[in-house]
Amino acid sequence: EHGEGDQQRTQHSRFDPGHLIVRQEHFPKITEDEFNSSEYRKCKSVGKAVIVANFTDGTQPLDGNDLLKERKGYSTQDYIDLEKNLRELGFTCISNSDQMVYKNLTKKKFKDLYNKVAREENYRKKDDDHTCVLFVVMSFGRSGLIRCHAEGEEKDHPYVEQKDLQEAFQPQNNPSLALKPKIFIIQTIPEPDTVSDGPDAVGKTSMKKIPREADFLTYTS
Repeated sequence: EHGEGDQQRTQHSRFDPGHLIVRQEHFPKITEDEFNSSEYRKCKSVGKAVIVANFTDGTQPLDGNDLLKERKGYSTQDYIDLEKNLRELGFTCISNSDQMVYKNLTKKKFKDLYNKVAREENYRKKDDDHTCVLFVVMSFGRSGLIRCHAEGEEKDHPYVEQKDLQEAFQPQNNPSLALKPKIFIIQTIPEPDTVSDGPDAVGKTSMKKIPREADFLTYTS
């Protein structure tokens, strides 16, 4: 049976090439019941959350009218309010730190951050289990591309591809994310005048298959 607050799990794909082979001895906390369940298991912690606020220029008057403002970036209040709400919901920070918001990242720092969250965190640690992981991005960009700050001699602002961000969270990169919801909220403000720099076994075991793209939920705007 499932406790209150359990959530419906996304259906597994039947397309074999996109599945991850799970060796059960590597996942001592994944029981047969959890694997076959149609609902996510509710853990001690709601989950870990990261907020990337890449451009925080706020708004400016439109044609001199203070009542009409053109959004030129995200204001400080945007991520302050979001962080406050997430903490109230029970989300915690990565790596036992108290930092949930990461501001104005270069492409390298952005990639280092999401790889750390995706590949190095343990979401099934004993006595510190997490229901999900939430990754929020507020930046400039366009469909599938997230704009970062220029670094060094770069003249144009480079972009990170959304697919690279999400692929990092596939369970073959971090087995503790298997059967856990991976939630992405990506909001980008379009800037049509900008140009991108381009996207850059041991012993006998019991095996199960998990689709590589299972348990992903993405909202973009």
